[in-house]
Amino acid sequence: MSGIREKQLQKRKQETLDVAQRLLMERGYANFNMDELADEVGISKPTLYQYFNSKDDLAAQAVVRMFEKMEAQISGLSEKSPFEQLEHFLRSMLQARSQKIYLMAPADVEFMRSLVEHHPHVSKQLLAIRNKLEQIVRKAQALGEIDPSFPSWVVVNAVFSLQAVIHNPLAKHEPQRSEAELAAAAASILCIFRRGVGTEVLVKT
Repeated sequence: MSGIREKQLQKRKQETLDVAQRLLMERGYANFNMDELADEVGISKPTLYQYFNSKDDLAAQAVVRMFEKMEAQISGLSEKSPFEQLEHFLRSMLQARSQKIYLMAPADVEFMRSLVEHHPHVSKQLLAIRNKLEQIVRKAQALGEIDPSFPSWVVVNAVFSLQAVIHNPLAKHEPQRSEAELAAAAASILCIFRRGVGTEVLVKT
């Protein structure tokens, strides 16, 4: 295959992933349809399966892409203090939750676990993010921003757990929240994080 042909195929594959990611955000995995994806992208279903072996394979690649963007976002915060980097990361996830922008619908929690368990490239990318966040936590502890008695993995787990407080995936019938309520909730969650893991000096500033 020529280099030009290969670039064209990769470009179309990335465009297809873009559309697939949007549809997964809107509908969740259970309601995601490969036929509709092919129609929206403007390709045949056989062509779609040249890019992805299955619906499961496509979802896995979309998740990896999301994790890559998360890792790039973390790397782009290096000018901030370690604790500010963690706060910014949590704030971004809270904002995405408020706008209902997440790769899988809340009902897809078990499927996400399955992806991580059965797709090594998904678990590898997630581990890379967690390792990077743990490094930031340890730097914050060395600077006196985070209580050094807390294991770094516990702090990282707290970051991921707190972002799920908005649109909890286990709550099926949450009331509709206004933008003002969601903004206040995000501010409260950030305050909980700061007071929960920050040192006394940091909390008072």
